[in-house]
Amino acid sequence: MISIFQKSFQSDPNAFLFEAISFVFIICASLTLAINAADPDMKLVYPFFIIGNTLQAYAAYRRGSVWLLILTFYFTIINILGLCVSLTG
Repeated sequence: MISIFQKSFQSDPNAFLFEAISFVFIICASLTLAINAADPDMKLVYPFFIIGNTLQAYAAYRRGSVWLLILTFYFTIINILGLCVSLTG
């Protein structure tokens, strides 16, 4: 497992940093969602998902990972839509 982290870091340290920060934001969002599953405040959850997915999309772009880039770009757009709905609802 350590060698996977080392290889990932060595291949693109900047992408690795963006992925690590993305990981923290997405974990915080999903943990908040899980703890408050009965009545989550999506106005707080969506921004964390948006930031995390945007950072991951950029890292995927840097690495040239087209399917991950498309997926995380999609998640970013859907979460922006969700945030807009939660703010107006």
